[in-house]
Amino acid sequence: MGWSRVYERPIIFRIFESLTRATGRLITAVPLATAFLLGLVVNEVSDSRSFTEVYQGLYGLDRGPVVWVNIVATALLVLVPVLYVSLRAVTGNTSQAVRLSRRLPAYVDPGLRQFSPGRIAWGEHIVLQSCPKITEGWRSDEVRITLDPTVFRFRRPDDATAFDQWLAGTDDDRIARGAKYRIMENPDSFVDDPGLRLRVQETAYAEAVYVNRHLSRDGGERTRLIGETLNGRISYPHIFVLQATVVTADDWVLVTHRSHKVAYEPGTWSCSLEEQLSKSDLDAADTDVLDRWVQRALVEELGLSADEARQSQARALAVFLEGHRLNTGLATLVHLAVDREELDSIIGSRPRQDYEFQAWDYLRWSQLATELVEPSREYHSSSGLRMFFAGIVKYGVFGFNDRIDRALRKAPRKR
Repeated sequence: MGWSRVYERPIIFRIFESLTRATGRLITAVPLATAFLLGLVVNEVSDSRSFTEVYQGLYGLDRGPVVWVNIVATALLVLVPVLYVSLRAVTGNTSQAVRLSRRLPAYVDPGLRQFSPGRIAWGEHIVLQSCPKITEGWRSDEVRITLDPTVFRFRRPDDATAFDQWLAGTDDDRIARGAKYRIMENPDSFVDDPGLRLRVQETAYAEAVYVNRHLSRDGGERTRLIGETLNGRISYPHIFVLQATVVTADDWVLVTHRSHKVAYEPGTWSCSLEEQLSKSDLDAADTDVLDRWVQRALVEELGLSADEARQSQARALAVFLEGHRLNTGLATLVHLAVDREELDSIIGSRPRQDYEFQAWDYLRWSQLATELVEPSREYHSSSGLRMFFAGIVKYGVFGFNDRIDRALRKAPRKR
């Protein structure tokens, strides 16, 4: 049976996912097995005996039941890593997640459906590049973010003129503030070279808002720019945003109620927070930018101390495009070192640099699929995609598929 047929036999795939998790746990015992076997080998060869005698000393069945300890240790050392790598290649690849996303077209915005075949899409968002090891994500040191020395300028005089005319006609004073950063091309990442490389460029906030509020509302222009982006070229100004799902040490998923004063999607619930890239993040080495970005967000948005933020663990899951306003995002799963009770105390009692949310709550992992297909709140538009990726990391592709199926049976009207 070819691997392409595994998806059509869910019970087999679920067995594979269970074996992947089990072998992943067994791998932690490999160093101990190595040390154990090395000690036995040294003991056996200390008398300078032949290879046959050493082999019989280690694995000869005439030595009684104790030899099975050696056999099990050897199998653990040799077979478990090979089995784990093989299973992970099957159960942890992006194509399985694409198939899961494709099963649920009603949850993809009609304007994006023409672009969604062969890609992961949810709501108004479409993935540009997900981690090849989709159930694991990129480690922070596998993500390289570099600042291009140039500053964005509209290439065509007509585009620059249209922006100037729009800017002259707007009465929003907030759009004059500062610089933002955009990614310059649709990134790629492969199993044999799994790192994520992102080149970012400074752009004026006003230029990005022009695209968000003006160009993106022109259906034909938005469609053209989405098509160009998916083909690799990102020629327009926008804002690159960290879109983080935050999980406490005792496994609660944080959701926050965005303030009515924020510029984007006020009054919605987010899973869990958003933070735009800043120049201070880019002052770090390229492999440290993500860590600095995440830690700054935790300090500013949640009120964690710098030391508490440094203890967090971040995994980048996907780079995606916001189809309705043409910003880009980095879906990231962040595990805190503090539990729910501690986080409640921190948010409730410590001063925060930013008050972008007014209230907060938590979801159990078991609620994620239900919230994804039948939301109990009005969520920030990217929360669905973030829940989708977080659920895959937590349960595996088919494990999360089963949970979505159960949730859909209770809310069948959209299937």
